[in-house]
Amino acid sequence: MFRSIVFAFALMFSLTPPASAEPQFHVCSLQGKRMLGWISESMGFIFDGKGGVEVIDGLILHHVGEPLEAKAKRRGDKIKVQWAIHGAENSTGQRVSTFSFTATLDSKTGGIVVYARPVGYSNRLKGEGTCEIRKGAKGFLRG
Repeated sequence: MFRSIVFAFALMFSLTPPASAEPQFHVCSLQGKRMLGWISESMGFIFDGKGGVEVIDGLILHHVGEPLEAKAKRRGDKIKVQWAIHGAENSTGQRVSTFSFTATLDSKTGGIVVYARPVGYSNRLKGEGTCEIRKGAKGFLRG
């Protein structure tokens, strides 16, 4: 659906990052039979090095128009990131009040799994892929 969009993805995050933590910018490619256009093939996360994280992908750009702030928790090599899109509309015009997303990143392997769920429905969509660190993230970060 949003194949031509390439985005950022960051892996290094903790709830209490050291003062010298550098911003991270990673790009991530996903695939899966159950993405159905609600999980973009390219998505990214921008970790600012101060504890903040933003998510960007084609769906967010289409429905929101700018990166979304997200919540992140780190446990060992795994980073769990959660965000939601409110008032999204599918290709037939059906509105979904809230679509929640959870991404689990593996900072050791570079792997990612993303789940998307329309709140109030039993559907659960899934995409999997890999991410790579992009050098020179400064120009892509806000601030």
